[in-house]
This record gives sequence, C-alpha cells and structure tokens, in this order.
Amino acid sequence: MAVDAAEVDAAKELLWPDEKVEMTTRQLRAAGGSLLYPTTIVVTDKRLLILSKSDMGLKEDSQVIFYKDITGIRIEKGIMSSTIFIRLSGFEKDTGSVENGKEEGEIAGVPNEDAKLIVDFVNRKLMEVPGNVEQPREAGEAGRGEYKYCQRCGTKNVGDARFCSKCGAPLVA
Repeated sequence: MAVDAAEVDAAKELLWPDEKVEMTTRQLRAAGGSLLYPTTIVVTDKRLLILSKSDMGLKEDSQVIFYKDITGIRIEKGIMSSTIFIRLSGFEKDTGSVENGKEEGEIAGVPNEDAKLIVDFVNRKLMEVPGNVEQPREAGEAGRGEYKYCQRCGTKNVGDARFCSKCGAPLVA
C-alpha cells in the first residue's frame, strides 16, 4: 500500500503519536472527486481519516471513523474509479459520513486498486474488533462478510441488508 508524504502531512494534526499510516489515497478529480480539492483518505492501523476541503480550499472538514464503529464496508467498481460504501453502527440516518437519508457513507472517485486495498484492509481490521468474530448461524442466514444479490438489478449487497442499496427492492434471504 502506498503512503504519500504530502497526504500524511495534511493529516498530521489528526494523527496520534503511536498511530501508523498504512496507506493514503486521493479521489480522482474526473470521477467523483472535487475538481480543485479532491478528498484525501488516510488509512491507519487504528482508524480511517477522511479529509475534505471546500470553499476554494478555505474550509476544511475531517471525519474520523474508528474500525470498531464500522459494521460493513463494500465497494462498487466502475471503469476508472470505485465508490466505497461504509456502514456505521448507530448511524441509520445522520449527517456527515452518512447523509441524505442513506444508511451508508459513500466515498466516490477512489482509484480502483486503492479502493480494493482499502476495503480489504478494513475488512481485516474488522476481524480484529472484539465481538466481530462470526458466530454460528442457522442455515440460509447471511452473515458478516457475506453478500446478497438483488434479483431486480443484480447489485451486490451486504449480508444483513433487507433492501437493495441501489434500487430499493426487497432482498430474498
């Protein structure tokens, strides 16, 4: 995983002394990111840092997501870039990472290979969180790390989803 020194420098005020930066990436400008100030994602051994600028770079916004608060992460791959969807515990409808009535936060315009590396890394970190070890289930019950495919549009959805994240159709167990 690549670490860009300029992106680490942008996050230096948020980093803890004992925190290790595992990877950094930036949104692609033409594929979902801001043309002037694309969002930076800093992946550490303890959490995700999402850094955004707006208003001609005068306004900075940072979101910190601890791995223990993530209940699911998935990727939707496009031609040039991917969108990462993050589901957080206790945030059914909120603002910030999860906005506009969505149940998942979304980071669009992430380079495809970087998005895959981030999702794989976060999924490994989720397995380290106490209580996230998969428990035995009844036959046919989808669990963490498993997916359901929408019968209407074919979209891959997290295992505990009841409705398709793309078209809203009910998902069959």
